[in-house]
Amino acid sequence: DAGAASFKGDTHVQTHGGTMDYIVGGNMRDYAKPTFEGNTYVSVYQGTTVNKSVIGGSTIFYGQPVVLNGSTHVFVYTVLNDADDKKGFVVGGNFHESVTGAVSGITLSVTGSTNVTVDLSEYKMGGDAATEFTKNIVGGHYVVYGGCTSSVGGKSNVSINGLQDITFSGDIVGGTWMES
Repeated sequence: DAGAASFKGDTHVQTHGGTMDYIVGGNMRDYAKPTFEGNTYVSVYQGTTVNKSVIGGSTIFYGQPVVLNGSTHVFVYTVLNDADDKKGFVVGGNFHESVTGAVSGITLSVTGSTNVTVDLSEYKMGGDAATEFTKNIVGGHYVVYGGCTSSVGGKSNVSINGLQDITFSGDIVGGTWMES
């Protein structure tokens, strides 16, 4: 339909430093129905600051279905923390946050598997290096303000390889995170 965000193929997003609000492996769209066909790969390395969220799938901020026909892969090799009280997220699947309040009938789907891997085995401690990982980690989908149906056709996977001196103060969820 007109205005729909469609993409076919695989995406590979890598960050080696810098500051950004969102990192999105799939489509990022308002209003239209983002459809993505392929696999996503997102890698976040030390020196990168993410103010809001890392999303393996696609995202939308209004009440539309979000479909990803493939699998998502998120790899985080650095400690991600938040400067304010609203915690950001590392999400393996799709992300829906309605800016207009509660909506119903939303469908978030990934036909393959969703994967989040946090591997801090090579993280360099000392100096200004952060020691608290504050972002919430969600293997499946993230939904705020929605009567929503979410599905992952394969498996929803979260794997964490931390260090003794790192504190994970956010929540870790294998499936879907829903708020209303």
